[in-house]
Amino acid sequence: MSEVANDARLCVRQLIGLKENLPDTLRLDILGLGHTAVQPLVEILRDEKLALKKAPGGGYAPIHAAQLLGELRAEEAIEPMLHVLADTDPLNILHDQVIRSMLKIGPTVMEPALRVAVNAAPDLQDSLASILARIGLRDERILGMLLGQLRRNPDWAGNLAHYGDPCAVPRLLDALDQYEIVEDENPFSNHALVELREAIEELGGSLTAEQQQKCRHGMRQAEVFRRTLAALAEAKRHDSQMAEPIHRHGQLGQNDPCWCGSGKKYKKCHLDADKRS
Repeated sequence: MSEVANDARLCVRQLIGLKENLPDTLRLDILGLGHTAVQPLVEILRDEKLALKKAPGGGYAPIHAAQLLGELRAEEAIEPMLHVLADTDPLNILHDQVIRSMLKIGPTVMEPALRVAVNAAPDLQDSLASILARIGLRDERILGMLLGQLRRNPDWAGNLAHYGDPCAVPRLLDALDQYEIVEDENPFSNHALVELREAIEELGGSLTAEQQQKCRHGMRQAEVFRRTLAALAEAKRHDSQMAEPIHRHGQLGQNDPCWCGSGKKYKKCHLDADKRS
């Protein structure tokens, strides 16, 4: 190993033991190494032991390595990143970071990702579809993959919106028409309707009156939930205001809004009362 490569490896190995925050100084030092940092970063990325919570730093070293490989636009890291995607749960932080880093690398991920997608498990296919939808390339294979994802689960309609081809609108409309509304009190049960409607509109399509009614019907529990949250937030804000100390004249100017929330100026509301109390 050359002296330059050894120095790069020693620098990159400082990631081991770091927790969530990556110091700017170390980040800039590693990025300054350029290409020589790629291989040692890949070594950390692929080290399954370093990804464990019991590892030094609580498993953050591979996450930092993935982030830096993305910032370096390291095309050599595409294949290792695909392996990590296949080996990690979609809810894993590392999995999510690898997706973001592959998006930074850009269009060169298309061919390797499409090759892996052919025999991939559904979860991995969904992750790859999310990447391919956002790399800015139009390709019939990508479109076919996204339409297949829509057939499996209309919750993924947003990927077609990101892909940006209006030819998907008729398929999205069909998916909306075929969607069977879940009649329960769970506010998230019919979230696919939101995804479908927004994707259709973003791609320049429009809903019929019947389809709009279907969306309103399917999302009524979500609307109730939204209103409940808004009411709770307003009540919390009001309670917070009422809990403020009465003697505020030393903190408020005469022309400031009154502490009671009336909307009046302090001098026109509680100033005199505070002075007397």
